[in-house]
Amino acid sequence: MSVSFTVSKTGEKENHKEIEIKLNQLQPNPPPQSKKPWLLASIVLILEVAGAVGEAQLTALGFKLSESFNVTVGNETTITPGRSFEAPYFYTLARFIARSTAFPILFVGMWIFSLVSAKSFSPKGFFRHCSTPAGPGPSGITPLGMVRLFALPTIFAITTGVGYIVALVYVAPSITSACFSTGVAMSYILSIFFLKHPHLIIKTVFVLVSFGGVAMVAYETTTDPLASDAWIGILAVMLSTISLSLHQLFYSKSFPNADSFQSAFIVSVIFLCAALIYWPVPLAMKLSGNEVWQWSDIPWGYLIGGLMCSLSVAFLYGYGLALSTPFFMSLGELLNLALAGIVDHFARGVSIGPYQISGFAIIGFSFFVLLLPDRILAVSYIREQFTSFRSGKRVNSVTPHIGTRLHTTESKKNLVGSGESTASLAPAS
Repeated sequence: MSVSFTVSKTGEKENHKEIEIKLNQLQPNPPPQSKKPWLLASIVLILEVAGAVGEAQLTALGFKLSESFNVTVGNETTITPGRSFEAPYFYTLARFIARSTAFPILFVGMWIFSLVSAKSFSPKGFFRHCSTPAGPGPSGITPLGMVRLFALPTIFAITTGVGYIVALVYVAPSITSACFSTGVAMSYILSIFFLKHPHLIIKTVFVLVSFGGVAMVAYETTTDPLASDAWIGILAVMLSTISLSLHQLFYSKSFPNADSFQSAFIVSVIFLCAALIYWPVPLAMKLSGNEVWQWSDIPWGYLIGGLMCSLSVAFLYGYGLALSTPFFMSLGELLNLALAGIVDHFARGVSIGPYQISGFAIIGFSFFVLLLPDRILAVSYIREQFTSFRSGKRVNSVTPHIGTRLHTTESKKNLVGSGESTASLAPAS
């Protein structure tokens, strides 16, 4: 429903301002079809979280196959080494290659769908549309443009992926999920310095509070006598979190208006470039003996399962962004944090101490506060709502809610500035 008002200013010649106000929610009972996208987005969000948790658990289980076990025969006990596959650098390369197939799989899927449904499909036109963000204008894709747009997102995608997988070698997935939730706090700090966004005191306070939660989790994790090398995992996941925030920042600056199809192309290019740049690292680690493994020792079931989960997360996250908003999809980090802790405790028997539980709660609450729009936390808005509550009158304030779609470039910049993650199609982790 659309209502238009025309306001003429007297005394000024031909100075007319037309204000068009779109009131999409005036209908008291919206039709059922208007609710379907959000129901579908909720399902996509749950599946995306399940895929992320599945990838983390399968990866951790694959690395844990390297643990040795005791075999007792009569009065003699011998230590039998397990399958040695602590190869985080090799697995990171495999993840990059898997995620680089996002656009080819989408392209083939669209082509097969057009054949089955007898609908027209132009491969050249589809590719031209998807590659537009990489080379806007008549000149198309150029080497200089590719470097300018993709260099920084690719570099930080590499450091994010390496830090995340190395962390899973030393700490449980629930710990990595908790530390990753502070990425919103990192993004908020970066938006203040790089995007010149005015900060709110209350959000700055909760940034510090979230880091306090990480400190509590790190304290109990590193003081566990059974996890003497856990500090390596904590440092790795914090490095990965900072890199992820920088990846999201430069991705948003390079590709502010990409749709879901274009995001698939961008992600494929980023991770293909990451694989081409990164492949000497696992090769050097293998030849130098710092990463010891054999092809026969690779747990192919866990490896393939984790890679499939990683690829599914890429598709589901991008589809969820097309259906909803970055704010709504960012709530998946809270679900990921809770679900990873439950799976660690009940399925893998990982004990969770009181400091870790308290740290999880602090990080989760701080994460939610940082995702709230600035206007909700502004003193003027709080005073306005308090006054209306005391007077019994409802004040109609223009405040974005979870179902608000934002399409413009300026809106996406505001999302970054307010702490809402405008991440790429798939988290670089």
